[in-house]
Amino acid sequence: MEQRSYSRRDFLRMSAAAGAGVAVAAGASDGLAASLSAAQAEPIEVSYANYSSGADKELWDGMIASFQEQNPNVRVVYSPIAGASWGEYFDKVATLIAGGNPPDVVRVAIEGTLLFVRRQLPIPLDDYMAGDPEIEEFLADVNQQLIDPFVIDGQTWQLPFDWNNMVMWYNTRLFREAGLEPPAPDWTRDQWLETARTLTKDGVYGFGTAVQYFAGVMPWIFNAGGNLLSDDWSQSRIDSPEVRDAVDFMRSLIWEHEVAPQAPADHNDILNLASAGNIAMWGGGRWPTLTLTNAGFTDFDVQFWPKGSTQLTEFGVGGFPILKSSEHPDEAWTWVKYLTTPEAFEVITRLGQSIPARRSVAKSEAMFALPPANAGIFYDSIDAREAKPVPSPAAYNEVEAVVRRHLGSILADEADTQEALADAHEEVGAILAR
Repeated sequence: MEQRSYSRRDFLRMSAAAGAGVAVAAGASDGLAASLSAAQAEPIEVSYANYSSGADKELWDGMIASFQEQNPNVRVVYSPIAGASWGEYFDKVATLIAGGNPPDVVRVAIEGTLLFVRRQLPIPLDDYMAGDPEIEEFLADVNQQLIDPFVIDGQTWQLPFDWNNMVMWYNTRLFREAGLEPPAPDWTRDQWLETARTLTKDGVYGFGTAVQYFAGVMPWIFNAGGNLLSDDWSQSRIDSPEVRDAVDFMRSLIWEHEVAPQAPADHNDILNLASAGNIAMWGGGRWPTLTLTNAGFTDFDVQFWPKGSTQLTEFGVGGFPILKSSEHPDEAWTWVKYLTTPEAFEVITRLGQSIPARRSVAKSEAMFALPPANAGIFYDSIDAREAKPVPSPAAYNEVEAVVRRHLGSILADEADTQEALADAHEEVGAILAR
């Protein structure tokens, strides 16, 4: 843990303790006691920035109130930061930091962890964690694959809070009306496509997708046996046959098979189509639950992503690094540690926006208080099946922007798949080589 100079508040706290055994002049004692009491009553402010439109502010305010009841010396100030993607969010956080207004604690998903560490923005958490039985209990309750992305160069920079994966969502009413059984866990891409064809009728498309990296192209690439980048995320694999197969399959869903509408840029547009009953299947992690139920739509369930040459689940995980620029890292740690408690996890789980990192909470009643009925597959996708983290290099925001730009051209049928991916490969390769 880094050494730091004592603040005026630290000095006053120690002075108060020492003052209990020291005689104070009678004329000054009352004024000094009042001054010390006022100083000690003033909580330390910890600023917390989160990737959010602000719709979940009430939830976070409630969680913060509970934390502050247990830690009256710390006041957490919540700041939601909206963005169309994690890359855009990280750009906005970088602007705050460059402008001299960095938060103490910031929500960072796997997509930004290497970016933050390589820019030497956070502090390692290992000294805080060492020998803490509550942290040891927490880590034992979390799948190791959710911990590993946050351990870089032998140091722990974040603790996993919540995560999302990519599974296939489907409209249960439309399946019943088409005489279709719920899909099996081991369904194939060909079976999935035949299902999409059956469901495409009467103004309803069998599937909908957006021009997205995590929530669009990556699950198709992984299940085609490929990857956008090398396993260490240092080199581009965008021009590989597996990536071409996956991207061309996505394009064919719109233009050849005609089972999907033209792809919007924002995944929220897909969820709007789903809640209106205009598409029968769509991709997502657990986060669609909140959007769909808020829209009054509950005729849905989930299944694992259909198998291509392989079958595995893409995932991403988020946590809360403490920035090196924080003037109050110890108080910031009390907030970060609170976010590892079962209490905090139950609150976020009941929201229906993500999967809790704690296995016990993911298997608890809190996880099943909302649909889908098959919610058990969320944690099973990483606990009992093969899973892979979304490729997240230090230059993630730049790589994501290149991939989405070329993917958009391909899905709009404005560019040849092979030529566009070759251009993307060259651009991403140059970015990663810097």
